[in-house]
Amino acid sequence: MICMGPWREAVAGCALFFWQADPWSAQLAIEPAGCGPKNKPLPRANNFGDCSRRLSIDFTTPPFTQLAAYRELLMLEDERFIGDLNLRCDWPSFASSLNCNDDLHYEARVARGVVSTRPGSWHDRFGAIAWLEFPRIKRVLNELQIADLARVGPKTRTRHQQALTHVDEAGLIVASRDPGWIDAMQDHQWHELLTDRRRQLGLDVEIWVLGHALFELKLTRSDELLAGKVLPVIVPRDFFELTAAQRRERLDARVAQALVRRELGADPKDLSTLPLAALAGWHPLNAIEEFIRNAPCFRPKPPGRVYAPAIQLG
Repeated sequence: MICMGPWREAVAGCALFFWQADPWSAQLAIEPAGCGPKNKPLPRANNFGDCSRRLSIDFTTPPFTQLAAYRELLMLEDERFIGDLNLRCDWPSFASSLNCNDDLHYEARVARGVVSTRPGSWHDRFGAIAWLEFPRIKRVLNELQIADLARVGPKTRTRHQQALTHVDEAGLIVASRDPGWIDAMQDHQWHELLTDRRRQLGLDVEIWVLGHALFELKLTRSDELLAGKVLPVIVPRDFFELTAAQRRERLDARVAQALVRRELGADPKDLSTLPLAALAGWHPLNAIEEFIRNAPCFRPKPPGRVYAPAIQLG
């Protein structure tokens, strides 16, 4: 059996082994970036060292092609990264976690317009870029987390909060003008996606990475089989005539609206799981029949599972 490593699902900046008894309903212990025990700032995230020197990003291969416009920004040292980021972003502002001594909950600080960013952390850098890419979605995610925090308090996490975290950390926006591609994905027809429907990716279907933990894990644990949580959108036939920036802006607005309406992200079990290896060109072996049939990430759909249907982009 060909296997590049365990299939992991990127959630909350950590990696969950996907062969847990019921990973879809696992209770997650979330400690947001920049908020340590008793709301004290976390120390420098030095497990990956200096972002600009220790690892290099290949912006010609997915998913990092999406971030090619931020190549120079991502390679800046910490202080310059935050400064340049604040020049580009209207709201919120970004600050080093070493300077966040206000005892606020992470989400409460974001609601006040400040995102705590740990020095040396790829996770936080990719999270910051997500604010540039999908500002409406990121703001709505924060507003919804704050609403649930006000309702249940900081020591309890609702299923809705868990779903929102899945979206924030591991979300994949799947935009397709062919509903059949989304149906095959939600039915876990991985062989069909990588054979009969292989050429549709890039023509009828495009993937936007929202979840910043996916970028982090793809960079730092590239041999592992990662998966994300899907936000499916059926788009008009002429959607791909728009520029990439226009397409991203329209998806940002529609998915944000869907999250508010709870059309998407209402519960963790509403979110289907998509292995990145199921996307043509996203894994070096996914044109090989043996890999498609035997890789542990290509699991069948759980019996009785019903996912939230795709939303429509008018």
